[in-house]
Amino acid sequence: MKKTIAIIVTIASVILLATIGVGAYVILKSDKPDKNVVTTYQDENCKRIGEFTAKTAATVLGSKENVCYSPISLYSLLCLASEVTTDSTSKEILDAFGYDELKDMENNHKYIFKELEADTAAITFKNSNSLWLNDSFANDGAKELINSFAERFPIESHLGDYTAEDANLWISEKTEGLVEDNIVKENKFSIINVAYFESKWADAFEYYKKDDFTLENGKKVQADYIKNEGERIYISGDDYIAIKEKYNDKQGDANMIFILPDKGKEINDLLNKKTINEILATSENIIDKADVTIKIPKFKYESCLKTDKMTEAVEKIGITNFDSASVWEKLIKKNAIEDVEIIQQCSIAVDEKKTVATGVTKVEMLTTGIEDEEELIKLDITFDRPFMYIVVRNDIPLFIGTVYNPTEG
Repeated sequence: MKKTIAIIVTIASVILLATIGVGAYVILKSDKPDKNVVTTYQDENCKRIGEFTAKTAATVLGSKENVCYSPISLYSLLCLASEVTTDSTSKEILDAFGYDELKDMENNHKYIFKELEADTAAITFKNSNSLWLNDSFANDGAKELINSFAERFPIESHLGDYTAEDANLWISEKTEGLVEDNIVKENKFSIINVAYFESKWADAFEYYKKDDFTLENGKKVQADYIKNEGERIYISGDDYIAIKEKYNDKQGDANMIFILPDKGKEINDLLNKKTINEILATSENIIDKADVTIKIPKFKYESCLKTDKMTEAVEKIGITNFDSASVWEKLIKKNAIEDVEIIQQCSIAVDEKKTVATGVTKVEMLTTGIEDEEELIKLDITFDRPFMYIVVRNDIPLFIGTVYNPTEG
């Protein structure tokens, strides 16, 4: 039976879980709703990508600064990599996601992104893959391999002569001009994924006021807060409470989950496999509702995860030596490449009207080094300290990140 409670939430610090949240309680913990979390996923794809997110997020988000991470972008790039890496690495990738063979991965990848993709006036989600290979570095048979799997896997292939500028222009186009940095450095070999999300809120926020946001070190900064009210789904765990804020998504179910740690707890206390799985599984299953007043700070920032973090993240799911040139020898001439760079650059902006988030994941070879009403209880929650967030569509995590200072961009 669905519960309905009344919650007043002020978010001055947030966790974004494609359903977002984090902040500071101004109520006693005893006033929290009863714990309502579950640990079991219903949908196999929600489980597959949810568990992947939970295993990797702690590694990439643990630096105590504003960081955004797109698990769906990394997932798609790894699926693409399984087509062109050595047999042993390809098997590690398939095993990590529970696939027996490439055909299973290809069919499911197609299904997942068909369900996720949207392009309306209110919501957009696009997933784009590309492969760039210079003739002078290509193995015999590389083009044949690429052309073969390109018939089964959604990818734009650019073979022959190209410039780094060509690849960077492709990234800029796929991110609607939001990413214009020179992410690709050389014209040797790159595989790239771009995830782009933009959506209006189902109910627009209104500007509230400028108020204090308390940083991790206790110092305060002034942040611009926005406010919303209405019936919302909530998740109540041992060390946090989370609120789901809906996007204007008439073709699917897109949300941002705001996760507020209990007083005395920090973001890092929630950055573990158990808690993230719990939040995502509960988001998929639970429909307990509350009458919510929520206040969050507007925020906008970019972050970049470097090779060491990305390599450590994929090692958490059993993929080894992903940054080794030898892994790519199906495509690249032996000893032609010295270094492999793996990065993910993300941006996110949250304001009264909408959310815009982008994730660009790149592997590049270099020649140099997220019923019925029963009872009402009132909660007064303030999100005014560092928080975490996850953005989800159809319960698949697209972006997950941290906000330690909403005034830093």
